[in-house]
Amino acid sequence: MTVNITFCGSGAWGTGAGRPLTVSEADTNLYNVQQAVNALQAAGIIPEAIGSVTVSGNAMTILGTSGTSFGTFTLPMAPAAQWRSGVGAPGNSLGVNGDCYWDTASGLTYGKAGGAYTVSGSLLPVLAGTSATSLAIGTGPVTFTVAGSPAFQVGQFVIAASAAGPANYMHGVVTSYAGTTLGVNVLDTGGSGTHADWKLALSGAQGPALVISGTSSTSLTIGTGSRTLTTQAGIAWIVGTQVLIAEASSGTNYMQGNVTAYTGTSLTVNVTAVGGSGTHGDWNITLSGVGPQGATGATGATGPGATLSGTSTSSLAVVGSGTVSLTTQAGIAWSPGAQVLIADQGNGAIFMQGNITAYSGTSLVVNVLSASGSGTYSAWNISLSGCVGPTGAAGATGTTGATGPAPVISGASTTSLTVTTGTFLFNVPAGMAIVVGNAVMLSETSNAANYLQGNVTSYSGTLMQVNFTTASGSGTHSDWTLTLSGPPGPTGATGPTGPTGATGATGPTGATGPTGSTGPTGPTGATGATGATGAVPKLATTSSVGMTIATGSITFGMDTAFDVVAGNQVILASTANSANYMLGNVTTYGGSYSITVNVTVTGGSGYFSSWTVALSGSPGPTANIATALPSATTSQLYGGTGGAGAAQAVTVGTGLAMSSETLAVSYGTASGTAAQGNDSRITGAAQQTTGSWTPVDASGASLTFTSIHAGYTKIGNIVFAFATFAFPSTSNTSDVLIGGLPYAIANVPYGYSFLAPVYADKVTSYPMLAQGYMNSSTLAFNYNGGSVAQVKNVDLSLADIDFMLIYPVS
Repeated sequence: MTVNITFCGSGAWGTGAGRPLTVSEADTNLYNVQQAVNALQAAGIIPEAIGSVTVSGNAMTILGTSGTSFGTFTLPMAPAAQWRSGVGAPGNSLGVNGDCYWDTASGLTYGKAGGAYTVSGSLLPVLAGTSATSLAIGTGPVTFTVAGSPAFQVGQFVIAASAAGPANYMHGVVTSYAGTTLGVNVLDTGGSGTHADWKLALSGAQGPALVISGTSSTSLTIGTGSRTLTTQAGIAWIVGTQVLIAEASSGTNYMQGNVTAYTGTSLTVNVTAVGGSGTHGDWNITLSGVGPQGATGATGATGPGATLSGTSTSSLAVVGSGTVSLTTQAGIAWSPGAQVLIADQGNGAIFMQGNITAYSGTSLVVNVLSASGSGTYSAWNISLSGCVGPTGAAGATGTTGATGPAPVISGASTTSLTVTTGTFLFNVPAGMAIVVGNAVMLSETSNAANYLQGNVTSYSGTLMQVNFTTASGSGTHSDWTLTLSGPPGPTGATGPTGPTGATGATGPTGATGPTGSTGPTGPTGATGATGATGAVPKLATTSSVGMTIATGSITFGMDTAFDVVAGNQVILASTANSANYMLGNVTTYGGSYSITVNVTVTGGSGYFSSWTVALSGSPGPTANIATALPSATTSQLYGGTGGAGAAQAVTVGTGLAMSSETLAVSYGTASGTAAQGNDSRITGAAQQTTGSWTPVDASGASLTFTSIHAGYTKIGNIVFAFATFAFPSTSNTSDVLIGGLPYAIANVPYGYSFLAPVYADKVTSYPMLAQGYMNSSTLAFNYNGGSVAQVKNVDLSLADIDFMLIYPVS
């Protein structure tokens, strides 16, 4: 049978997975090897067959397929006749009456009388027999009464298998053999029970058992890099073998890597992949990959051609044991003792398997030893399933490469999400063939009209984050189907524009003031010569550097040169969606393709690797109207309704000041002054800050949360925060308190009045709500509708937690 193995890397054995194997793949490799070993044990060991027969005069020498000599035998010689030999039955035209003939293919002997040859017997040694001795399967000395006179010798290995069930067997060494009494010291067994239908045959010695797993109590902290453990000696590990070191009490805590040293009881592994966390001392160590395949041996010489299979239309019922007779083709290279498979042509899973007891002309008789399926059929394929006769050995067939696993590109999610655009984190199955950047669709399982569509921004373990840019339908749902999705199709045609509403009545027009007289226009001066046109500056470029939208200093490379200097204001906009951008001033640019920008304003969010970079302009200089004033006054302008050169009074309004012919803005924080820059009066209400935070246990139970993903956005004095994390296993009965909020809740009476729903996959009886405390960064979890108001730590043992908050800050 073919053993399918999944490899980590590529090599002589074919294309590997290109990554450390998953636990499922490693288990599948071990399972396939175990199935192959079980199949070999169930089939039993095929005895050595006749390899060649040579006749010289009346001396006949028989050799086995592995070179074992069965001895030289003296052939009887009839007076006035001679022995003849050949492959196959003799023709009646050969020789004379009284001649003897030896068929070297089947071992049968023939005698010629009355001008025709008939079978007279067989000169091959008998290498198998039967016994009706009732024996229980077990190890140690046993004695059989044997029928069939097999040519067993003391010291040979024999196997005794139940005819009704070959998986029930005893295997050992012949200790004595006289007449029909055979003594055997049983060394290993298969199956169980007491049987009296034994089939005995020569067998090879039992090979040693292969140990491929072990244990260790060495205390280790889960992490990558070199790890050394004390384990058992003599396990089938070699340098390069990939192993899985998993905690015995929780298989989710593991380390995986390749053996770098194994001597005695000391095992060193270079860990490249981990799962879970913590320090543990109860490890199970198992193979999680397969070592390199050895070189393929040379192809053996091809023997002479022979027909080894046939067909039959005999109507037969499938039997597990007993004799069946079929009519088939003549001249096929079958002989008594050969093992054949009789399989239904319409369904290969229906078959009978056994040894040929007679084959002459088109008549074939088989002693069935095992079968699969049931019923009566009349279209059979018959092929050798055991050793082939004297035909030359065929070269070994190369190993079939492992079939790669089919990619998983869809899955289900039970995370509660509202149909709207934005970036969301939700649970999905692990190991799907989906990567960052893929377009995916999340559609409600019960109503596909409710869906979200966007691109994956992160995927690790069972958590996926997607920036959804398209939403259809409405509502909040928790039965989602995730699938790979192509990019959104083109926007459909715009529907017809509705009728324009009636225009309201126009109010009365105010009176127009008198227009002052226009002064004479002076002559136009001569136009100077036009200067040469300067080089066109490069005011935009592109960048393919991957960056996440955020404020602060960023340094990145550009695809082409960019004509900017320090202080210029530039904008970086996502090529795919310009609503995602960063705006700031150049701090460093020396003419190369590398530039540093201090980002002060952002729009949108997410991670992008295709940007359009361009100048965005900067504030112009403050106008100084002093140049339009005469030097002799600080409060008059000339011109206007008073006629040419007439002085007009200038009224300086609130927030302005006139001094020494200069009209300036009066800045400050007092009443009547103007605000500028990052004055909190104009930036506090609209300023936006984003970041991450870490939920921590504040109940005093010293619990450690895992799988944490938490973030926030602060706009003015309102904080929008979310979190998802996993509770550890705990029996602590303290009230649940979650600390670590990114900002303390405002110290005002309404600060603690918010109630936010909490999702926990273990708690389904009552909804849970999160409630904060004034002037605190701590949350409490309460039941809503249950008999117990406060949630306890033990209630959330091993639960996955999700919630979102909106609360005020000082």
